Amino acid sequence: MRFVFGVFGCLLAFQLPTSASAQSVGDWSVSAAQGYEEHIVGLGPGNSFNITCDIGASGENEPKQTRVYVEIAGKSPKPHSYVDIFAVDAVYRLPVDDKGYINTECRVCEANLAGLWSKLRKSTAIVVQYQDGSNVSLKTRGAAKALPAKPCTTGPAR
Repeated sequence: MRFVFGVFGCLLAFQLPTSASAQSVGDWSVSAAQGYEEHIVGLGPGNSFNITCDIGASGENEPKQTRVYVEIAGKSPKPHSYVDIFAVDAVYRLPVDDKGYINTECRVCEANLAGLWSKLRKSTAIVVQYQDGSNVSLKTRGAAKALPAKPCTTGPAR
């Protein structure tokens, strides 16, 4: 009998809600879980722009693990290349690290993210282009509500 209640208890635990939350804001999907907040826009399967903010996953004296990830036609950018992001009246050429993420962990990278964040909040569409010329246009309506006024904290602990 104890085994039956134990199995039932485990099954019930899997049905309980987690601390994750998700919402749609215009073209954006915003969700939070396990110390991260994701801001994503996409166009069908395989085309997306994702900013994942470390809002508490790292310890107080640890670097923030904020990441920017893009995908065009199901492919991430090549490591050690660059990605151009056209937003409003600006172009941001952002370096890609060895794992395919846009680098946010240097002072210049952090400044680029802050500038891009500001332009994203004013945009209704962006174009993401890889170094090889492949590109996608993504609608970003609702960005001013989906993205907080202050950009994610990135880089080394301060």
